[in-house]
Amino acid sequence: MSVANTLVIGLGGQGGRFVNETRRVLKEENILQENQEFISVDSHRGDLSQLDQIEAQHQFILQRPPIEIIERNWPWALNSKVDIVGESTEGASNKRAFGRILYLFNQEQLEGFLKEAIHRLKEKKRSDKYVIIIMCALGGGTGSSMFHEVAVFLKNWLPSIGLGSPTMIGIGTLPKQSEDAITIANAYAGLKEIHFLQNLSPPVRVTTSGLMKDYAAPFNGFFLLGREIKDKIRDAELSNLICRALIDFGYFPDMKVSFKGKIGFDVGDLNTRLHPHRRFFSTMGYFEVIFPVNKLTFIYECEDKIPERQQRLEEIKQELLEQERKLEEYESRRKSLKAEQERIEAEIAAHGTGILDTDEVFQEMISMLRSIEDDLEMLKPLIDDLKHTIKTLEEKRNELTIELRKLRAMRDATERDILNPSREHEYWTQVDLKSDEVEFLKKFRYDFDHMNFKDIMAELGPERSEQYYYLTHEKISTLDVVFNPLLDYHFLSKNDLSQREYEILNQYEFVKPSFEGNIIKDDEKLGTIVSLVGTRKDNIEEGKLDEKAFTTTVERELAKSAVLFPLYADVKRYVFSFYMMMLGLQPWRPAPNLPHRLRPLDWISSQYNREVQDRRGIVHHSLFLGAPKHWSVVTGERYVPGAHSENVESIIRFWTEHQIIDKKVVWHNIPTTIAQIIRILEVIRNIFVHAKAIFRNLNIPSSTTTGSLNQLFNDTRKINTDLQKYIRQFADANISLRKLIDMTAELKRQIKEAEEIVTPEYLEKMAIMLRNCCAMLENELLDGLDDLSKALELDSVERVVEILEFRDRSRDTLETRGAKQTADKLTESSDKVKKSILNMKSALNNLSTPLAELNEEMIELRDMVESAQEGIYSFKKAEESDEFMGEDEPGDLSIRGM
Repeated sequence: MSVANTLVIGLGGQGGRFVNETRRVLKEENILQENQEFISVDSHRGDLSQLDQIEAQHQFILQRPPIEIIERNWPWALNSKVDIVGESTEGASNKRAFGRILYLFNQEQLEGFLKEAIHRLKEKKRSDKYVIIIMCALGGGTGSSMFHEVAVFLKNWLPSIGLGSPTMIGIGTLPKQSEDAITIANAYAGLKEIHFLQNLSPPVRVTTSGLMKDYAAPFNGFFLLGREIKDKIRDAELSNLICRALIDFGYFPDMKVSFKGKIGFDVGDLNTRLHPHRRFFSTMGYFEVIFPVNKLTFIYECEDKIPERQQRLEEIKQELLEQERKLEEYESRRKSLKAEQERIEAEIAAHGTGILDTDEVFQEMISMLRSIEDDLEMLKPLIDDLKHTIKTLEEKRNELTIELRKLRAMRDATERDILNPSREHEYWTQVDLKSDEVEFLKKFRYDFDHMNFKDIMAELGPERSEQYYYLTHEKISTLDVVFNPLLDYHFLSKNDLSQREYEILNQYEFVKPSFEGNIIKDDEKLGTIVSLVGTRKDNIEEGKLDEKAFTTTVERELAKSAVLFPLYADVKRYVFSFYMMMLGLQPWRPAPNLPHRLRPLDWISSQYNREVQDRRGIVHHSLFLGAPKHWSVVTGERYVPGAHSENVESIIRFWTEHQIIDKKVVWHNIPTTIAQIIRILEVIRNIFVHAKAIFRNLNIPSSTTTGSLNQLFNDTRKINTDLQKYIRQFADANISLRKLIDMTAELKRQIKEAEEIVTPEYLEKMAIMLRNCCAMLENELLDGLDDLSKALELDSVERVVEILEFRDRSRDTLETRGAKQTADKLTESSDKVKKSILNMKSALNNLSTPLAELNEEMIELRDMVESAQEGIYSFKKAEESDEFMGEDEPGDLSIRGM
């Protein structure tokens, strides 16, 4: 099978580390393809020096320009109120603007370096298809400042030398929430820039270095991956996914390959699937099913080594005993000789000079002493050698004892992991084996290199074989596998909407419940989910890989279309990987005030906005800085030749104002926004209903008794309490209405820039929804406001008069001290009611202005939708839906996310 020529480029520190690790695994598993190139580009020599798998000639260090060159070519970097250049001689200090200067200063040499990598691939003549993968951390200063420029260059240069257009894949990682403010803001700036380029249409060309460059959509697909997902740091999973995916994607065939009737995935398929969604961000998810063959092999090796080491330990112990016995003999002999020596010396000393009289005896004793001394001298090195030998043996014994202890511990730990693998992992699962199965498989240990996942499960029996097909073939259609992105991305859910908002959307048929109890909103769905089953060919059973079940599940719940392909990778002998390429994300908010679907954008955008407010935007942006003419050609904005600072300010202002939202789908945000508006209006309407009836249940007693006086006082006090509650609710309503006005204004602004691509049916449902909302505003709220104000004025005057008349009658009739005190309290309560009525009228008056403003906004929004209808098809009046019924109680006035 011929695979596409693949160039993997790591930009910056993190990009280089991922590329380095990928190449390490390829080499270790002996699957490095001849037509795969791995290169790295960085501004930090220390980081590059750590890349032990990337040859020095495949590394490019960005040189720092002298200060006089910066002053001559990019004076804005020195004149800025924010320190851009800094004093560091290594790296870009997380400043994308300085990374841009490094790119411009090294551009010619860097492009030459990239050309050399392509020429190396070209010379190998393995394929005429090229896949280029560019990897960087979006929050950094080096890689994130030039990833789009590198893509633009290669995308345009390859066709210029007759190699055709490459498949360009970008992978950008988002920072963690705990990282520095500059890193977080960098990520949002980078997202803005690539979002702009990917949405450029038609092609926009400029000429640089003699090459005509089209800046429109440099990437066929740009994948976002997160380091922090669901409040957990996912660095390990991220590293594994990128490493394994880059390895497997390196096996993209340059043409289709068929295996048992199943057509595999190739570069053409990749381009076909990516093309409709190139203006959107994408992401990847993965799930791996692993058979622990490496762990089994390790156990068996441990079991081989343990008796071998144990036998060697016993041999050493025996040898140690033998040497210790010899040492004991030698020491005993030495002691005997020493004792004899001491005896003779003592005897000589005892006889004194008298012994000289017997010369023969003396000579014999002297001879004996000399013999003993010779024997002792001979024993000394023997004893020393024995002691050294014993010490060496003891060290070996101790080392072996420790090694055996470690081997047993590792063997036991590995066995526990095989018998009871961890269930905490969300991105992979391991087949759990039984003790007898571990023992049974030992006989196949030398055949593991020739078997595969499917074979080994079959050897374990029918139940295991059935489990294999469930885990590797049937599970592909379950949601926990299909939607398992390495990104904190969420569809609109019931947690984002109130129950009433959901009911409103459901009434107008914008949503429907899913099998999982969540919300399905068709315009929320991803564009396409491409599932790639990465494993060896012989692990796939065509009849059991249920593509229909997969596509049914995905298209029902997650995406508008789905496709399943095998991605044959020889390295996957005992691994079944499900890669999910989730194309066409909608990371923006589903309505102006709701959380972003891509949750990190909530805090990433907030940090970016704070930095911009502090006039630090220049630090975070890179694209087109130092190239105002190119910026002008690409964007259509005006630039002033030679006015460096003014042009930089214009470029930064352009990026600051650019919004990450797709102009072709913003129409879909209208229903969710209007559902929130309707809910708030219903609550206000219900407050009107309750407030209007505040005196309805007030009964003026016919007879003047102490009990009736007390009852009227309590009723009057409750009326005042209710009036105070309504005054607070109207104040809250005022705040909510102001937010609704801002929401609607923002939505209108987005729609004015949007492209009308929604269906006539969708527009008609929105028009009905808006007409009903406008009718509620005009007929029930604005008119209701006037009615309520008038009713309160009339009712309060009439009822307060009745209360005071009853008080006066009670004073005339009831002469007890308690009755008179209650009558006085009734007077105070009546005064409070009159004061509360005045305050409530003031609150209503304050409410009239935002209601009128919101009504104007809604009418304009309705007119925009109806104008869109007229531009798409002949307007046809639709039947109005039934009006909404109010709740028994006013309800919640809060707007989620505000």
